[in-house]
Amino acid sequence: MAKSKGVKKADAKPHFIALKFAAVAVVMAALVTIGAATFVFVLQSQYAYGTLLGVMFLLIFIIVAGFQLTMVRALWRVEQGTWKSLINFSLISILARAFLAYTLFTAHERWVHSTQHKPEDLSLTYVMYICAIFLAIEFLIFILIYVRRKAFMPTAEEIQEAMKKVSGPTVKTVSECPNCREIIEKDWASCPQCGTRLPRHCANCGFELLTKTEKCPNCGVTVEKAETVQKQIGTLKKISEEEARPEAMSVRYARLAEAYLKAGEVDQALDNYKEAIHFTAFDRKRSNFMVKMATIMHNSGRNDEAIQILDAAMQLDPSDAAGAALTKNRIAAHGLVQAAQAALDKGNESEALRLADEALKTDMTDYYRAAGLRGMITARELVRKAEEAIASMNQEAAAKLLDDAIRLDPTGRTNARTLRDQVEVQRGSKVKK
Repeated sequence: MAKSKGVKKADAKPHFIALKFAAVAVVMAALVTIGAATFVFVLQSQYAYGTLLGVMFLLIFIIVAGFQLTMVRALWRVEQGTWKSLINFSLISILARAFLAYTLFTAHERWVHSTQHKPEDLSLTYVMYICAIFLAIEFLIFILIYVRRKAFMPTAEEIQEAMKKVSGPTVKTVSECPNCREIIEKDWASCPQCGTRLPRHCANCGFELLTKTEKCPNCGVTVEKAETVQKQIGTLKKISEEEARPEAMSVRYARLAEAYLKAGEVDQALDNYKEAIHFTAFDRKRSNFMVKMATIMHNSGRNDEAIQILDAAMQLDPSDAAGAALTKNRIAAHGLVQAAQAALDKGNESEALRLADEALKTDMTDYYRAAGLRGMITARELVRKAEEAIASMNQEAAAKLLDDAIRLDPTGRTNARTLRDQVEVQRGSKVKK
């Protein structure tokens, strides 16, 4: 007979009849707790602690009965991970039941020796015996739970299945945008602040995924889909279609644009920013959206369009609260840094140095790290001079030049550190001689 594929693994777990009986017994014990507490602390309070304390004790035992009832579902379904709480609740029930039984016993003794009691009224006696019986039952339930500890633990197969899910292939990304350093989430394909396409890596082999793909081209494992972002886009699209005041519509389209950026859909993001600009009546808000659009265009390689929209933003808001001029300078500096790197690759260090200096003058914030490039170029020149000093056996001068080179290029893109170690070894050899 074929097995049904729809049966869940948790349903295949064997049912423990003893634990089901224990669950039923716990329900009865909770009812007895409330009934016995009401009887001895309220109805027969003259034989116990009096009316005032009796009401306080009754409230406490109602809470205890609540603890007992919380055990029922876990016992009946043999829920995983509930063993410790069941043990604790069982101990609380036993201690409370013991106190209740002791109170009933002392109340019974007072009733027996009372001159006003009616001999035919044996209610206290019956309740005392019932409470004693359930005290024994609760102790047996505690033993049963303690012995059946493994029943509340996952099986080896379930643990293995869970480990597979945890260690299964997925997509992981960096926790911040490599360009603007804004915090990002793993499902995002582009940064919602600057539009930079975010690196995606296979969690199985670490291979960078350059395109939207269902499988890693390197190891072939399945890549997790960014369903959360797509759901967000669907929700925001429905909201943006609803009628609202113009400013509210502007905000909705801006949020939708950010969602499209997270999904890596740059053109749709730009279209929605245009809608956000259309609906708002505030020039500063418009210029802010325009700066965002320009940043996205720049990071997508559309620099000419970015410059045009930045010029328009500065005309719209002469105070430039959105920072259009700063963004424009950064774009210009980025082009200079790229040109400097290209000149350096061709061996034209003087031209590369000139372009790096110009980039620093254009963008004082050094957003695209022209200073680092300039430092590396200068460090290369110092390393060459140090090599000449080493060749002429002038280790002192070489050491000073190499120290300056390391300071200018701390990332170690030149061989200054290696040469510096060699110079130190040669100087040490001279001292020994």
